[in-house]
Amino acid sequence: MKKFLCVIILIIVVFCISVFIGKKLFNVYEENDENTNTIVEENENKNESESTNIKERGSMLTSGILGPEDGISYDNLIGEMVWNSESALYHKIITNVEEYNKYKDRIKIPEMTEEDFKNNFLVIVTYENARGIDENDLMIYEVVADSTTTHIIMKQKENPKQYNQDNVFYAVVDNSQLRDNADTKVDNNYEIKKGE
Repeated sequence: MKKFLCVIILIIVVFCISVFIGKKLFNVYEENDENTNTIVEENENKNESESTNIKERGSMLTSGILGPEDGISYDNLIGEMVWNSESALYHKIITNVEEYNKYKDRIKIPEMTEEDFKNNFLVIVTYENARGIDENDLMIYEVVADSTTTHIIMKQKENPKQYNQDNVFYAVVDNSQLRDNADTKVDNNYEIKKGE
């Protein structure tokens, strides 16, 4: 009888420990989930890019591009964005308040006025499907232009957070980089070392 009672107590203790550990893991996931549709300012990552063209940048986890957060209506803004099949990214360049207001009502982007758009434009980048492990915790790293095209370069942050699920990115960029054409690229700057 004592052995039976000890086994039961041992099972209960192991069960309680398992529940406690599981709850801790769930709380970490839940905390990440609570950050839905909140802006993560990237000021601490400004040193990762030498670009002085980006005046402000950030990212968020949201479904606001795909449809309103209320989940009732299905006005999809992705249809207005440009798809790049090579990088599997959508982008939108916003140059005026009218366009800006469409997105501002759906996602949290910095406040901008008509005056702001005289010197700057807003870039929004998003994707629909999961990214590879080398593309977790992305940021708009740089926005540069050649004579015809604005190049939006995404890159994984220097110390990426493995479970960051942000899927919408923005940058306020100097108008000197605005061209008629634009493209997006993910810079996967990984070198394969021979002999390893």
